[in-house]
Amino acid sequence: MFSTSRTLAVAFASALAITAFSARPAAAQTTPPPAKSGMMDADHMSQMGKWAPMNEFHMLLMATWHPVKETENLAPTRTMAEMMATKAEAWAKTAVPASCKAGTEAAVKQIATDTRALAKLVADKGTDAQVRSAISAVHDKFEAVEEACSEPAKAKTTPPALH
Repeated sequence: MFSTSRTLAVAFASALAITAFSARPAAAQTTPPPAKSGMMDADHMSQMGKWAPMNEFHMLLMATWHPVKETENLAPTRTMAEMMATKAEAWAKTAVPASCKAGTEAAVKQIATDTRALAKLVADKGTDAQVRSAISAVHDKFEAVEEACSEPAKAKTTPPALH
């Protein structure tokens, strides 16, 4: 049996390969994409919380969303939509950490529903515009959940007033 981290690593490597070798729009072929610092992803990943199912879904979302956002490449999204839906559904069945804000459970269930709709759209050969819109909506909802579950900033304490 393969571990979840190995499965995610294979999925991420597959997405990178698909991204590298997929046909891109003509504009993307003539104009190289802007230089991207690897630090953004490393910094973003270092801020991931301790909710493992959320992190597993996040890895797939990063592998699908960034190619769409940066080069209009929908191939990774189309290839991994079903896997994303399965991960989102598994995530939605887990207990929400106490550190997350109210409403997180419903938001995660909505992400699972929306990701399943994305997978169906891909299976039904939806247009690029439809798939782009669907993955964008999933991404935006994920970011809201990620924010709701981020570690709270340490409150600055005010020293007691001296009398």
